[in-house]
Amino acid sequence: AALALKIEALDSLNGPVTGYTGNNKQLDFSASTSGGTAFSAGGGTIGIDVPKINNNGTCGTGDMSFSVANLVFDALGVANTYLCLYKAEAATIGATASTGAITTTTTLGVTVNALTTASKFVITGGVTQTAGASNLITVTAMDTYGNTAGYAGPQALTFSGASAAPAGNAAPTVSGTAFGTATSVPFTGGVASSIPMILYNSTETQPVSISATATGMTTLTPLSVTVSPAVTSKMLIVLPGQSFAAATGTATGSVTPLPAAGSAFSASVYALDQYKNINTAYT
Repeated sequence: AALALKIEALDSLNGPVTGYTGNNKQLDFSASTSGGTAFSAGGGTIGIDVPKINNNGTCGTGDMSFSVANLVFDALGVANTYLCLYKAEAATIGATASTGAITTTTTLGVTVNALTTASKFVITGGVTQTAGASNLITVTAMDTYGNTAGYAGPQALTFSGASAAPAGNAAPTVSGTAFGTATSVPFTGGVASSIPMILYNSTETQPVSISATATGMTTLTPLSVTVSPAVTSKMLIVLPGQSFAAATGTATGSVTPLPAAGSAFSASVYALDQYKNINTAYT
């Protein structure tokens, strides 16, 4: 939201300067820290929401850069404009004139709060994990501008991005609930931490990209994680004419030609874990 800002031109004794008037007085504003986080949302990239100056009171329309803001001063040496701030923080705002060596005698302290409504998730956690092992992830709820929002209490999240084990004996889970089914995730101050996630498929294209959705929420930054096979627990022999189906960890097709008794024939042996992932490190 736009914050009304009044700027007065003062002399060295802090008295009003009525002669400082006219259009297009160029000021260079500064803030204690810069703006928010680069986002991709909706149909395109919003970009970095840095602080801006706006003369019409509608942020996003007619915004001016902090470094080049043209203001209109009235006959009393006063300019009325608006601040558009996006990062939740305690900011200190000052300004200098582009000409005339005019600086700020009194800065403005502004506390910027995050929006009350969250719209995006950011998921973080381990970037590698072993099939069947737990990866403790953190889900952060953010507002439109990348501030951690007040998303609290148990929330129903549905996770996606990973497949079941090739053997079909295990599906990826978060807090024990399979992907594709809503699971209750507790948030405090917009953050849910130490949430156990277990993945089982190291055969599908790696890394996998883990996302979550909830009512009114999508994932801005998914977790990219590479799954490695578990300990080798079985061997699969693929005979002539057969092929290995990585998606299921099985040998498919007919044995052709049938080996003659007493004669040698070639075969392939695959080292698999309990989920039928190939263990390429088994040498």
